[in-house]
Amino acid sequence: MFWKSGNHMRYEKYYFIQNHSISQQEMKTMIKDYIDQNKIMEDAENNGADYIALNFMIADFKFPIYFEENKNYFKMDDYVTHYVKSNRIALYTYSFETEEEDIKIYQK
Repeated sequence: MFWKSGNHMRYEKYYFIQNHSISQQEMKTMIKDYIDQNKIMEDAENNGADYIALNFMIADFKFPIYFEENKNYFKMDDYVTHYVKSNRIALYTYSFETEEEDIKIYQK
């Protein structure tokens, strides 16, 4: 998904990780391999993105399978916001402007 934030174009995606019981280094390697194999950097750059944010989450079986985000822009109380905050286990970010790359691994 692409969206504009001020003068910047963000490229943001969300993924579920099925096997998260691996070491932090293995997780980082898996994420980097995925980015390379799926040409994420090229796709983002070709679409004018300045910044990439990839969220990797574990499944939560209490999360409703069929859900609809709150369509009211002024009341952002949807499931997705909470889900990302509570179930994200890794976040990859990259800035094309500064060429700064970061992978954060969160303990669950």
